[in-house]
Amino acid sequence: MKKIIIYLIIMILSYNGFSSTLQDALGVKENELVYSFYPTDGFFFYKNSVLKIDTYDTPDIETSKLHGEYTYNIRTEKKIMYLEIKNEKLKETFMILVNKEMIILYKKGRTEPYWKGYNTRESERLYRFGDKRTKASSELKEGDKVYAVSNLWTLESGKPWVEGVKGNGIGEYIENTINGKTIYIFSGYVDVEKPYLYEQNSRPKRISVETPTQTLYYDLKDTPNPQKIEISEKDYINDYKVRITILEVYPGTKYEDTCINSIIGFWEWK
Repeated sequence: MKKIIIYLIIMILSYNGFSSTLQDALGVKENELVYSFYPTDGFFFYKNSVLKIDTYDTPDIETSKLHGEYTYNIRTEKKIMYLEIKNEKLKETFMILVNKEMIILYKKGRTEPYWKGYNTRESERLYRFGDKRTKASSELKEGDKVYAVSNLWTLESGKPWVEGVKGNGIGEYIENTINGKTIYIFSGYVDVEKPYLYEQNSRPKRISVETPTQTLYYDLKDTPNPQKIEISEKDYINDYKVRITILEVYPGTKYEDTCINSIIGFWEWK
C-alpha cells in the first residue's frame, strides 16, 4: 500500500499542470494589468480575480462573443499556459503566450491567433520581425514542409523557424534589418494542437545578438512566452542589421532540432 501511495505522489508531482492567477503567472499586482485589443477595439483586464473582456463594437463576430465577465483559471501543461474562462453563458479554453506587455490567445481549430492584446497605447509600434531581407543560416526541410525563417513573423501556431543542421543548431543564426532597440523572442515549437512538441524539440537557452558596433549576450528562460530583449544599440541608426546566434540550448526530449516560434520588434524613432 505504501508503494502505491508513493507512486501516486510521484505521478502527481511529475504532472506540471497547476492552477494560478494572472498575478502569479506574470508577477504583477492586482488590477495592474490591462491589455488592449489590436487591431479591433476593446480591452481585457482583471480585478479581484474576475476577468473582464469588453469588445466594444468590434467587427469580429467571434471575438465579440467574449464580451462579459468571467471567473478564470491559469493552467500550465508541458510549459504551455492555458487560460480557462467561464460564466453562465460561455466556457472557453485558450492557449496563451503572455508577458507584462502582451497577451496572445490561440484556440484549437485555427492556426492564427484568436486575438492579440497589448498593455501599451503605442501598440501600433509593434511589428512582426522580418521580411524578404530576413535570412537564416539554415532551415529544416521535412519532405515538402519547410520550417522557414519567414515563419518567424507569422505568429501562427505550429509554424516555427527550425534550424536545419545536424545536432542542436549551436552556431546557427538569423539575420535581419530592424528599426529599434527592443525585440521579443517566442522560443520553441508552439502548436495549439500539439503542445507536447514544445518540450520534445530543443529551445534556445543562450544567444548572442550582434549589431554593427557590438555583440551582446542573453540568457533565455525555458518558456514559450515572449521574452524581451533590449539591444541597447549605442550608435543607434535606422535600419541596422542584427544577427541572432544560438549559443546554447535546452535539449528536446525527443528531437535535437532547435526552434524559435516568433519574433516581434518594437519601432523606435529618433
